[in-house]
Amino acid sequence: MEHLKKMVMILVGVVFLCAGSIPLWAADAPASVTIAGIKDKKSAVDFPHQAHAPLLAGKCANCHVKADGGGGLKPALKTKPADMASALKHPFHTQCLDCHKASKNAKAPTACNGCHK
Repeated sequence: MEHLKKMVMILVGVVFLCAGSIPLWAADAPASVTIAGIKDKKSAVDFPHQAHAPLLAGKCANCHVKADGGGGLKPALKTKPADMASALKHPFHTQCLDCHKASKNAKAPTACNGCHK
């Protein structure tokens, strides 16, 4: 029984240690980033980076080259499609909309004017 208590305490300690590092990732992130690459049809998007960091803690590699958020954005997110006739082909739309829809969070916008102000 003592062994089980010790294992539970260690596990709780590891969880708190890991959870305590989440704000460090968020603190290093810029407060917001302007995504202007697709403003051909709509206004640029003010992406609230620090608001997203805690929600995606440890998943920086969803958008960034490196798992710690370094290395800039993945090349796919920096590439505009040759045919901009359909702006929805832009990688940010896929990345952002897919995540917003999957989250089922009512605050995660999925309409154009939710991000393009």
